Amino acid sequence: MIPYVQIRTFLETMRSGSVTRAAKSLGLSQPAASAHIQTLESLLDSPLFVRHARGVEPTRVARDLERQLGPDMDRVEAEFHGFQARAKAESGPIHIVGPGEFVRAKMPDLLARLSRQGFRPRMELGGQDMIYDRLLSGQAELAITASDPMSDQIGHKTIFTETLMPVATPKWIRQTGAQTLRSALHHSLLAYDFDLPLVRAVISAEVEASQTLSPHIIVPDLDTLRHLTMSGEGWSVLPNYLVDTDLAAGQLQLLDTRKELRTNNINLAWLKSSLRHPRIAQAKASIEAYFAGLAE
Repeated sequence: MIPYVQIRTFLETMRSGSVTRAAKSLGLSQPAASAHIQTLESLLDSPLFVRHARGVEPTRVARDLERQLGPDMDRVEAEFHGFQARAKAESGPIHIVGPGEFVRAKMPDLLARLSRQGFRPRMELGGQDMIYDRLLSGQAELAITASDPMSDQIGHKTIFTETLMPVATPKWIRQTGAQTLRSALHHSLLAYDFDLPLVRAVISAEVEASQTLSPHIIVPDLDTLRHLTMSGEGWSVLPNYLVDTDLAAGQLQLLDTRKELRTNNINLAWLKSSLRHPRIAQAKASIEAYFAGLAE
């Protein structure tokens, strides 16, 4: 017989770094969780963790076991609880966190659909640090993020791919003569962040020049960045979902680049342990189905 319960406790311990935290997440007592680990170690005839004051450190055997079984266990668990949610017509409140610009541009219809399905979505807006903090602390159940999570506790799936567009108004381009991205580097740059995460992603052909870039204006959200660009204050890099209409109307113009435009994935993210809750599993499945429909 395969020790499914013990394997699940092992995986949760691996991801949380603590038997105590794993037990709390799984609704077990700490002695019961420890017994699960000991049973698995006995079956494998090998230690899985080295205990220390701050938690546990996985052994090589533990890392190999997690790599072999973790993804399949997560998939089976998610599919079962999704089925369970559908069988029960599971619904209720669902707390989602994500970046404001993407939520406003792409998610109003999704939130309305979730509501029609019986969920009561609560949407919270914030930046990357806040998004992961909310998710890891359990304050949010699902998250939309433009980065790949770094924590083993978080699962993710790409739901949308944005194209990063270097743009300016036609008037600004005529006045500066900056028809190309390379020539625009010498003129007023409007940026989302001093580190230029969007800009640096699209100027790989002008890497040396990019090292000396100093933004003319820095703003903390893409909607304001788009407004400043549309006002002719300079050039910027914006995701296609914010500027496609402006480009089609001729209000913005794409700067010529040496290479193909860069893309970036937008992910749906969740705590892996949270998919044991049918309500969260069903909401996750609904969000994935919605964005899959947009891509068709």
